[in-house]
Amino acid sequence: YIKDYYDIEDFKSITIGESTFADVYKVATTEKMHVTSYGGFCEYPMQNGGYICIKFYGKDLIVGAIEEH
Repeated sequence: YIKDYYDIEDFKSITIGESTFADVYKVATTEKMHVTSYGGFCEYPMQNGGYICIKFYGKDLIVGAIEEH
């Protein structure tokens, strides 16, 4: 289900370099992925007004980075 806010702890089961978009989708459902030249990224709102950005790489959309902004 979709939460109003996310915390970095919500993504502790995600492994950079191994997990895929499907794995992230199980943790945090989103309807929007921004497509880029390297793959794509999704943004998840945080309660403090910031957001968590997860970047996906390649055709298999492997998680390449999890960043707080």
